[in-house]
Amino acid sequence: IFDGRRECTLVATQTTDCLISFPQGNVVTVVVEDDDAILVGFTSDFEDIEENEMLTLTAQSSVPVPLEYSVFVLLKEVKDMPAKANMDFVDEVLELTFLANETMATAAVGIINDNVFEDLEQFEATFNKTFHTGVYTIAFNSRMDVVLIQIFDEDEVTVAFPEDLSVIEGKSQLSKELSVQGEYDVQFCVQIESKMNTDIIDALTVATGGVDFEEKKERVCFQPNSGGVSESFNIRIVNDDIPELNETFSLQLLSDVENMEGEITFDSRVNFVSTNADALIIDDDAPYKVFFSQSEYRVEEFSGALDVEIEVDKDHIGTNITVMIEVVSKEGSMYASVNGKKIDVFLLKNTFVIPENVRKINATINTVPDDEAELDEKFEVILSVTNETMFTEVDQNRNQTEVTIIDDDELVIEAVFERTIVEGEQSFLEISMNILSDFSVPFSLRIHLMNDSALEYEDFQINNTVVDVSLGTNETTFQIEILNDDIPEKCNESFIFSVLESGSSGLMFDLTEVQGTISIRDNEVVHTVNDLMYMTPEDIRNGLVDIYVSRSDCVARNSTVFLAPMSNSAVGPGDFPDETIKVSFPQNVFNMSVPVPISDDMISELEETFFVVLIQAEAGPSGLVEDLIGTPNATEIIIQDDDVLMVGFSEPIFSVSENNGSVIVTVVTDKDFSFDFTINVTVSPGTAEVTDIALGENIITFIPGMKEGSVEVLLVDDKIAEQTEFANLELSIVGDPPRDIGLRISKSTIRILDNEILEVNFEKEQYAVTEGQSINITIEANVEASMPYSVSVTPEDNDDFQLDTASVQFLPGDKSKSFIFTAKEDDIKELLETVTLVLIPPTPDTVTVTKGNKSSTEVTIEDATASCTLPGGSVVEDGAIFKSGNPCMPDW
Repeated sequence: IFDGRRECTLVATQTTDCLISFPQGNVVTVVVEDDDAILVGFTSDFEDIEENEMLTLTAQSSVPVPLEYSVFVLLKEVKDMPAKANMDFVDEVLELTFLANETMATAAVGIINDNVFEDLEQFEATFNKTFHTGVYTIAFNSRMDVVLIQIFDEDEVTVAFPEDLSVIEGKSQLSKELSVQGEYDVQFCVQIESKMNTDIIDALTVATGGVDFEEKKERVCFQPNSGGVSESFNIRIVNDDIPELNETFSLQLLSDVENMEGEITFDSRVNFVSTNADALIIDDDAPYKVFFSQSEYRVEEFSGALDVEIEVDKDHIGTNITVMIEVVSKEGSMYASVNGKKIDVFLLKNTFVIPENVRKINATINTVPDDEAELDEKFEVILSVTNETMFTEVDQNRNQTEVTIIDDDELVIEAVFERTIVEGEQSFLEISMNILSDFSVPFSLRIHLMNDSALEYEDFQINNTVVDVSLGTNETTFQIEILNDDIPEKCNESFIFSVLESGSSGLMFDLTEVQGTISIRDNEVVHTVNDLMYMTPEDIRNGLVDIYVSRSDCVARNSTVFLAPMSNSAVGPGDFPDETIKVSFPQNVFNMSVPVPISDDMISELEETFFVVLIQAEAGPSGLVEDLIGTPNATEIIIQDDDVLMVGFSEPIFSVSENNGSVIVTVVTDKDFSFDFTINVTVSPGTAEVTDIALGENIITFIPGMKEGSVEVLLVDDKIAEQTEFANLELSIVGDPPRDIGLRISKSTIRILDNEILEVNFEKEQYAVTEGQSINITIEANVEASMPYSVSVTPEDNDDFQLDTASVQFLPGDKSKSFIFTAKEDDIKELLETVTLVLIPPTPDTVTVTKGNKSSTEVTIEDATASCTLPGGSVVEDGAIFKSGNPCMPDW
């Protein structure tokens, strides 16, 4: 109400607060229709509640009013971490009633305890803004019109280890699952830690972390709908391949878990039946096997001892292994005695220790040497383990080894007999054999007779060749029958007897003294000759070879025979005289040396042979030939040639012009020869290129009668001027010739003379150039060169011109090169000038360069100004003729 001076606000419930006087009167009636809304909102936008508690929602109005009214609240699931209607909370519409003159109203929310382990859950309460009761206008506080309600779950789960926490060591991994008691609909994790068990006193049953198992912490999670079991936890088990007791290690469960982001979380709702459990590693390693390394041994009796090797199948750690070996024998002559009268092996039953980490040891068994010849004997060695446990055992397949004692005592037998007998005087030769050693088994000997000059069944024989010797015998005899053939023959004939074992007794024999040569003496004279003679080069140079003729010494009278040479590969009389030689033995002379002449033919040849044969003399007065020829009755004489054939190149250097096309290389011999042989002439590059000459091997075969041989080596004319080139020649013998051949000049050279004449000329005989300008002047070569060379040009320069180079360089392959001639600008008016350039070839050092018929050229220099102006202004053209003097001088 405003009266022009002041205003007054009237409140509907306080109509008397403001009285205003008006000029026309002091009473006014005001009717106020209220259009203000009551503002309603929750007292909090977030509420925490545990599952087993009651939640009260409170709403507040902006002003108290005299009449009662109500608002309604809806409960809704939310998107993240939703609490489920009618499972976690009662799904109903809540009524909040504001009493008269009250600004606060409440309603209870029904929270359902589902007894399921779960995460935080949320739902929200919001006003139903379209519906309320009463006569007032209701508005809702937009900032406090929703309450987010969070339910804390108090349900617990109990985690337990599996009953079986054992693992076989060879499985390499303990992989188990945890179990859970209680319902859950959310993933939750625990932590399991593997570590050494420090509560067990016996160290042998405690698994060592990092050695027997993997020490670690591992996160293990339970997934919803997994049937009450966790993911597998995996702990690596180390298979140490060592037999041992079953070992344990400790497993511990922890509720504080490192999550995927590395943060440590703790959930007190997770309980454990037991936080600790023992895991058992069941050892599956086979026990240590102890055994003999070999199934049998052999030992020489004289050695006196034998080492048998005992072996463990693998490294054994932490313990020594004690073994026992026992020697046993069997009945029979082939078995060594252990407890009998005859001691071959010391009674042995002893223990040996195999130290920790040692795989092999040797156990020594002593044998007893004796001097008796006997069979090889055997005994057995049995292995056992004295501290046999579950960790160590004897390999039953290799717990025995057989030892053979090799007897080294020989049964020595010697024979006593006459060495020479006279044919016709004795019918039998008795040979006595003395047995000089003890022996343990009976045996038999076989008499063996072998022909020498005497023949069995003509000069001697034996009826019984086998002699049996029983135990205890120290002497035995046998007889050889001597036959008288009444035939004149060589004075002394002989045969050889020897004794061998008959059968196989198993004994070792020394029968070196039961053998020998027996001579049968005859009365007739017999002549023989040595059956083979080698002539050395010295014999050939002396021209003689000595033939040795012998006769039997039965009779001391004179005797005569003849030596007759006979040709073979050596032919008389060229190699030896073709004449019979008489040989007369004086009385009491039984050996003679007879010289036979030999001819030296100076021919290189192979070994040659001829024969010299003994021939009887004519019959004596009695008509009988008393001087007999025995065996051998001829000798072969081998002539070893002393003439060495030398082969070589005919020249140390073969010279040829390149355009010849080829060169003949000749190889010569220094003497005649009698055999075929082949040589190889190898051509290899020297300074010559491989394209200049035919390289490779060239074969020449020499046959008897040839003095020389040759090969043609092809050349290639490359049409290039170059230096003299060389190729290498080398001589070699092909294969193995029948006899040695010497090389005289085995290396030579082919000198290839170049036939190309290198000429240089100017391309043109005349050139023209204007002052101040340049031209190219070309020098041409008629052929390419194989190496660089330079051509000089003279004069090099003067006041009128200049060359860019005075020496023009030609490279291999170049046939023309140019240089620059520059005419100098002298600003002097003058007539045409002429310069003569001359080529100067280089001094010959690598290749010869000559001048051709265009080795000089003229260069005409034209003045750049073609006229001059006289002082009077008249112009005189170039080439004007004056009667006297030159008015343009001195410029022209």
